[in-house]
Amino acid sequence: MALWPGPALKVLLAEDNAINQQFGVALLKKMGHQVSLAENGKDALAALKLTAVDLVLMDIQMPEMDGFQVCRLLRSEGTSADIPVIFVTAVDSLEGETEGLELNAVDYITKPINLKLAKLRIRNQLELRRQRDIVEEQNTQLGKAAESAPMADARALMLRVRALTYSSDTARPPRTTRW
Repeated sequence: MALWPGPALKVLLAEDNAINQQFGVALLKKMGHQVSLAENGKDALAALKLTAVDLVLMDIQMPEMDGFQVCRLLRSEGTSADIPVIFVTAVDSLEGETEGLELNAVDYITKPINLKLAKLRIRNQLELRRQRDIVEEQNTQLGKAAESAPMADARALMLRVRALTYSSDTARPPRTTRW
């Protein structure tokens, strides 16, 4: 039984360890998602150029290109800059977590993972992505309606678009904080 209430979303799992790959794929499929697998950073970048995904779960320590390098490249590219990235890694240090979050990763999960917390964090990020996509689609529809509406109606519609965009931009969750 899938744990996700909506249509399956696409998740890229970038992980070089075979056991962690099996565990991650099984978890994500059980949650009801489609999973693509990359065994290193270069494969992750290649996969992202070929397929649109809703979320990337990425290890930091991988051969050929580490997760931080991949995230830097993603953030520098216009088409993939907004893909949410969650680091899932054995790098359990304040410096590692800080670097990941400075690269605009949406979360940082350390191994060994707490299964319940990992499911919740993944679910929350996918729900935020889904909601953002809905708001972007509504903004597009409002923009099209504004183009065909009389000028007074267009101004009102554009104010609504700006309000929706503002609420979408400010609705991002706070960064992970350890107490």
